[in-house]
Amino acid sequence: TSILDKHINKESKETISDNDSNDSEEDDISITSSSISTIRNKNETNDEKKLRKQKTKELKREKRTIKKNLKLAYKFEEIKLNHHLAKQQDINHARVFKTVA
Repeated sequence: TSILDKHINKESKETISDNDSNDSEEDDISITSSSISTIRNKNETNDEKKLRKQKTKELKREKRTIKKNLKLAYKFEEIKLNHHLAKQQDINHARVFKTVA
């Protein structure tokens, strides 16, 4: 896990665990927020337009961080699985030598 720790800071580790516990809530939020961002009033003021654009940018930022954390979580699981499989192969290999000798 030392390789992974270089790439993941404490903040992203916390968001990974938060993402696991709040998956259904995030799905609901992203669906509603994406539909809100596409609705535009033709007579909107400059302030309303600025606010809408800020919300859209914030949503994009959140989606990027979620995607990044998800990629890191999968990478972490792959490393963990490969480590576990390598350990199992070493144990099985050692058993073969014990029975032969």
